[in-house]
Amino acid sequence: MKKNVRSPFDQDVAKQLRRDPEYASAYLEELAKVPLSSQLAILRRLRGFTQEKVASNLHVKQAHISKLEKPKTDHLLSNYEKAARMLHGRLMIVPDEIKLVSVA
Repeated sequence: MKKNVRSPFDQDVAKQLRRDPEYASAYLEELAKVPLSSQLAILRRLRGFTQEKVASNLHVKQAHISKLEKPKTDHLLSNYEKAARMLHGRLMIVPDEIKLVSVA
């Protein structure tokens, strides 16, 4: 099992998200365009969690998290909601005309 899932790139992105509101806003705009499965994987990595750790916290097998993160798969929305909450995130539907802004 990997000890650190945050690559230097992930660490740099996390630092930029905290420091630069303009960068964070643009990042969120682009993140909203990718599939939910990819959003989950990105958030997990930004939070520094392995699939194994998320699975353990949700009382499921690592393979279940792997499937949730696989593009073009169809899962119950509740599975993504549980994972998002565990990663201190949330799901939302954002109208196209709304601009996302980071407040963190």
